[in-house]
Amino acid sequence: SGLVASQAGTGLPGATVEIGSGAAAKTATTNEQGFFAINDVAPGQHMVRYSHDGYVQNTKRVQVTASQNTQVSVNLQAIGTTQTIDASQAQTLTHRGGKVGLPANGIVDAQGQPVTNVVAEVTTMIPGDPNYEVCMPGEFTGVDAGNRVNLVSYGVIDVTLKDTSGNPLQLASGQTATLEFPLPPNDPGDALMPLWSFDTASGDWIREGDATRDAGAGVYRGTVSHFSPWNCDKGRPEATKTVRLLN
Repeated sequence: SGLVASQAGTGLPGATVEIGSGAAAKTATTNEQGFFAINDVAPGQHMVRYSHDGYVQNTKRVQVTASQNTQVSVNLQAIGTTQTIDASQAQTLTHRGGKVGLPANGIVDAQGQPVTNVVAEVTTMIPGDPNYEVCMPGEFTGVDAGNRVNLVSYGVIDVTLKDTSGNPLQLASGQTATLEFPLPPNDPGDALMPLWSFDTASGDWIREGDATRDAGAGVYRGTVSHFSPWNCDKGRPEATKTVRLLN
């Protein structure tokens, strides 16, 4: 059980909460105050998806314990900009200094068929935003060449493409798009910044290449072959400390 709230912390009524997948999935809708409850969830680790019209979907990993009430809270960030575009032409979409460059004739449906009338939603999240660490999908951990690392985030761009009926779209095979992340307040000034895509099935950020720092344009710029939330992050190896406790 828990609360689904806006970025500012106000409860969101009518949000959908889904835990699990397939036939075993369970769902709930938040009440007027933004609260929800789901009963009889199997013990163990689950992925929970939170969605609401007009907001970026959020996904968090939750550990459920037998015979206990597991409480979770999450914030959703409002979608930054929504545009209907002609995907037969190259397009550039912007929000808060973030930029998405789409190729001409590069968007397809689930069957791989080209789609020209595309509804594009673009949201740029910047470190220092209210509740940034909760609005950002997943946790500050990722997988780099099979190794799990902790992450320091330098910005997220979420890109969602749909047809006019709301069906999801993607980049065509062999096509790429350009993402530009505005230099954040905590910018380390590195020439290259690792790029990570979010895997909703595992809840992990997966490293897929690097973004290049362009100080003149004030951005980190990278190329991607599919759309999901994308993060500019630096990986930090996990550390273990042994502590001796004295009475």
